Formats: sequence, structure tokens, C-alpha cells
Amino acid sequence: MSIYSPVVTSAYQGLVQEATANSDGTVDINDCSSIGVQGSYSAYVSKPKQVSPPSCVSSFMAGTLSVENP
Repeated sequence: MSIYSPVVTSAYQGLVQEATANSDGTVDINDCSSIGVQGSYSAYVSKPKQVSPPSCVSSFMAGTLSVENP
């Protein structure tokens, strides 16, 4: 067990709370954004949220693999 395990588990649980399973077997990651680097804090926090941008989906997949299959 890594010293980072509690932090990783907590972050993963937060991400899972934003996931919604769809009837077609897909999963949407809600209230997420692919914001990257912004010029200011206000630009960072005011960026519109998206549903399932590629960066969030890939983070969800990597997190799931890491946490569910250690």
C-alpha cells in the first residue's frame, strides 16, 4: 500500500460521484471540463462545465484501472 493510497482513493470517489451510467451501457462524466491552462484564476473557475470531455473520460478510465485493479 502506497502512502498516496488514501489521496488516490478519495480523488477517485469524487470522480465516481460525477459519473452517470446510461441505459446503453455508456458512462457520462458530469460537471467536468477540459480546461487546461488559463490566464487567470477567474478564467479557470468560470470555464463552462462539460459532459464527458476526452480528458475527463481518460482520467476516469485510468483512475478506475488503478483503483479497481491495483
